[in-house]
Amino acid sequence: MTRAAENEDDTEAEIDPERIRSRDDPYADVDVSSLPEWWQQKIEHFRDRGIDPFRPPRFADGTVTHDVVDGLETELEVEISFRCKNGTVGDDWTVVVDGDPIGSIGRHRSRNRYTVYELSADEFRALINTTVAEE
Repeated sequence: MTRAAENEDDTEAEIDPERIRSRDDPYADVDVSSLPEWWQQKIEHFRDRGIDPFRPPRFADGTVTHDVVDGLETELEVEISFRCKNGTVGDDWTVVVDGDPIGSIGRHRSRNRYTVYELSADEFRALINTTVAEE
């Protein structure tokens, strides 16, 4: 068994890109109108540009990143973003809270072609809560 077959979250570099590009639309059997508005907008944005279908980024435990970030922003009244300037595949990204960098987070692409941030949702919540509490 190859490493890619053993671990569903292996990077796309280990998988044949042509096989990935030939996959069917992941939303073919989904009622898109049942998804959150932000997700619908991303799907349309990607479709309008003729690029591979949008797949929302997730934390290492599979939790959709947007849901966690949105909840923390509302709860703590902060703005959270992930940034990478002139990055290359495999580079860590910077976690930014209210314009200030607070640390970095590893990321990779899963076999299913979505970004995986290499912390669990709970670890990310703890990082943000600790940072905001220290301010």
